[in-house]
Amino acid sequence: MGTDESRAKYHNKAKDTLYNYYPALDKDVITSQRNLADTEALLGKNLELQLESSSDPICSSAGCTQYNHPGDSSAKIPRNYFVPNFGKDPDMTGTMNSISIAEALKKHHLIMGTEESRAKYHNKTKDTLYNYYPALDKDVITTQRNLVAAEETLGQKLE
Repeated sequence: MGTDESRAKYHNKAKDTLYNYYPALDKDVITSQRNLADTEALLGKNLELQLESSSDPICSSAGCTQYNHPGDSSAKIPRNYFVPNFGKDPDMTGTMNSISIAEALKKHHLIMGTEESRAKYHNKTKDTLYNYYPALDKDVITTQRNLVAAEETLGQKLE
């Protein structure tokens, strides 16, 4: 108990990882927060997100100006207008080309986003809820208490 061998044998490797639960904010987030504060100071208004809304169900969160209400000539929005089609996105075309080349080289077809692929590549370690500080067994508590009593009786530290 308490030897280098036992410490190495029963070492919990998960405790070696230092998790940063409060990472420093990204510089873009800090800049956005500063810009928001400057804008609020300039306008003299507090710009907060509206978390709860009790609005007209026909209107979206953007307001009612997008709809042509009967008898409202001020909100005429053009419809059926021409939308240009510039073809496939070149980045997506390149990515799909790279995937097809890799599949041909490895003679393996990638199947992604299906239940079968999710099950095959599922990381089982993420299913485990680790208890890093479990309650001690009553025998361990008794042993520790007896060890302390023996050390006090003998006047010597037992390691």
